[in-house]
Amino acid sequence: MKISEETIRFVWSKLSELNRIHTNAMRPIGLELAMQEKANTEIVEWAMLFHDIAKDLVKFHEHAKEGALICRDYLLDREAHWRTIEAICHCIETHGWAWIAGDPKPQTIEAKIVFDADMIQQLGSMGIVKHILKYRDEKFSNMLAFAGYDLRKAAASVLTPSGKKMAKKRLAATISFFRNAREGQ
Repeated sequence: MKISEETIRFVWSKLSELNRIHTNAMRPIGLELAMQEKANTEIVEWAMLFHDIAKDLVKFHEHAKEGALICRDYLLDREAHWRTIEAICHCIETHGWAWIAGDPKPQTIEAKIVFDADMIQQLGSMGIVKHILKYRDEKFSNMLAFAGYDLRKAAASVLTPSGKKMAKKRLAATISFFRNAREGQ
């Protein structure tokens, strides 16, 4: 099932500029992981596109569940096969915070890849900016400490062997950024 321009326009219409950039930046990460882990790239691509569709519509912690509902309705309207729909929606439902007790955990390799791509993408310039903005009301040193903590936790939560290697490389650059920022460089 190919992703059409209509689908992309639909998803982009629901996302803020920052979340569109994040979603776009996940694509090469997720596709590389999917190839390395021998996963179904079609499911990974659909799930990555829709994973944050509800992020600007509901409370943060509810966006994965709501996003899966939006995606399910969208795919049902296009008469996609129910197994494909369930596989994509599982990826979306479980891409959130796998370390929070009670949240559903990624069970399939595709869901683990979408989760990993989401975490790994944060370990780059846009992810750093996004996390710093999250704490913009804090004093500068706290803002850096809190954002740095979040990103270390994101890196530590990566699930696949290929993802762990990629996250390790990116985390080193992220740590360097925060060290330089704290030192005023």
